[in-house]
Amino acid sequence: MKKFFILMAILAVVLIIIIVVLSGGETAAVYTHPYLYDSDYLKEIKKHETDELSHYKLIDTAKQVYSIPIDSAIVKYVHENE
Repeated sequence: MKKFFILMAILAVVLIIIIVVLSGGETAAVYTHPYLYDSDYLKEIKKHETDELSHYKLIDTAKQVYSIPIDSAIVKYVHENE
């Protein structure tokens, strides 16, 4: 019985070695984002998002739909649901 477990352990080690050799021994690739954190593209996106979330804007005159700053919307929502 002891010989069986030793044989299975050796077989497992051999299988692991074969898998590593066949995979080329490569480690997992680290994903890198194509845009750097301080790139002009990301700065432009952040500015646009900040403008969208922090300014009042008329969306539709006929339906009287407006965009309001997110902070104002949260306060309004909390006061309406108290």
